[in-house]
Amino acid sequence: MDASAHPRGQLPAGLMASVQVRLPSLLEPIAGVRSLTVEASTAKGAISALLESQPGLKVHLYDERLNLRPHVRLFWNDRDLAWLDDEVAARDGDVLTVMQAVSGG
Repeated sequence: MDASAHPRGQLPAGLMASVQVRLPSLLEPIAGVRSLTVEASTAKGAISALLESQPGLKVHLYDERLNLRPHVRLFWNDRDLAWLDDEVAARDGDVLTVMQAVSGG
């Protein structure tokens, strides 16, 4: 459903938006893909849907206390989710990007 037809671009309560998820190449062997689509009504819901469809990613993104790992960043339409409310409404075409810092010697 196209959110642009609704006030402030948000979907009515209970409706889901198609959100594209982009993964780094480091996670491709776990997920089997670099990009996938999930259905969600919020950014938080998109993260949950990602982990439901790709449970092997959870250990790579979150520690044992379910805190986002320090080397992982989640971006919602190119904005760091650390600075956004994760309950931000999802709209068709939104993008959740997973980034991992890489270091080495």
